Amino acid sequence: MSAKLRLLISKCVCMNAREERLRNARRHAEMKLTSDRHLQDVVRMAASVCHVPYAWLCLTDEGGPQVVASEGISPKQLHPLASFLTGLPDQPEVFFANFAERNPQFHAHPVVTGSPAVRFIAGVPVRLGKMVRGGCLFIMDRNARILDSVEQQSLLTLSAQISLLMDLHSAVKILEDENDAIEQTRMALHSIYESDQRFHVLLDHDRRILNNNALFEEFIKNRYGEKMRRGQLFSSYIDSDCLSDFLEGFIGAINGELVHQKSGAFFRADKLNTWREITYAPVKNWKGRVIGVSFTAIDIREKIRRDEQIIHQKQMLNTIAEMQSHQIRKPVASIIGLLELMKTDDKGADAVYLDLMEKSIMELDGKIRAIVDHSSGKPEPPTAET
Repeated sequence: MSAKLRLLISKCVCMNAREERLRNARRHAEMKLTSDRHLQDVVRMAASVCHVPYAWLCLTDEGGPQVVASEGISPKQLHPLASFLTGLPDQPEVFFANFAERNPQFHAHPVVTGSPAVRFIAGVPVRLGKMVRGGCLFIMDRNARILDSVEQQSLLTLSAQISLLMDLHSAVKILEDENDAIEQTRMALHSIYESDQRFHVLLDHDRRILNNNALFEEFIKNRYGEKMRRGQLFSSYIDSDCLSDFLEGFIGAINGELVHQKSGAFFRADKLNTWREITYAPVKNWKGRVIGVSFTAIDIREKIRRDEQIIHQKQMLNTIAEMQSHQIRKPVASIIGLLELMKTDDKGADAVYLDLMEKSIMELDGKIRAIVDHSSGKPEPPTAET
């Protein structure tokens, strides 16, 4: 592997690590951890078990490091925080600096040069998600000292406890966000569900009603004179002549099929001229298992009426076209023939030809009137002459 390629891979790893750290920090920053009682208790415990007056927890977010809990010292006194976060170990291990006034990293910090004039600083990295150095738990003392093995192990345990608390907070935040998203989706679906001009009914495997929209509930109340009840057997509302069609569609949907039907008076309370377009759709859970059937029905009487009107208009146009191409052609041909005879015959036949021409013209006039009447929508079209 070339040095250039290794450098590029290293940069990518660093960028991914930084993005992961920022994602975790952003999520934790949204949790308002400064008011978290449990984190404050852990920081207080760190000061107690290590017998020091000062302890504090720092996390990193997009805006930089932030003190989220402290014991014995104000977060303002700890700024600038960058001095404490330089050179943190990549592994969960305790690091410390004795005689801080001589340490190049801390000697110029206000907590060393001024109040409270600390001389001992120790800390342990805190994992945030997958990031080992998402933050750090610090302890400080005004006297130089060392940490025994029990105190070091206690700091490591408290660091792990903080990480678990952060994971819990993160999981709760994710669940809250998902619940918000689910609620918004539910509201959007409910809006569509209730504004649609269809009956929507959700049925379980036993053909009982689990849920329905307000339109169907109003239909049951107005037509059956009863209140809609969850758990009601859906088939109790169906006309006996349509039960077989219902069972066919329901079983098809239970088996994972999308079934479409058209039916007349589907419900017992339907009027005789009712026509409905019905759909049975399988309802599946996140595992893909069918857990119910979505029944939808829409009144298509108006659609059928429009379709019948279109068919009637088409028939009228066909009749008019037939009249124009055949029945009108006959008197026109007769007039043309009479004119030719008048040109070649003697004058004595003019009266006869004129009578015949008048008859043809009257016939033509009658056909034209019939076309006008027929195109205006009169029910009885003129019959064709033979």
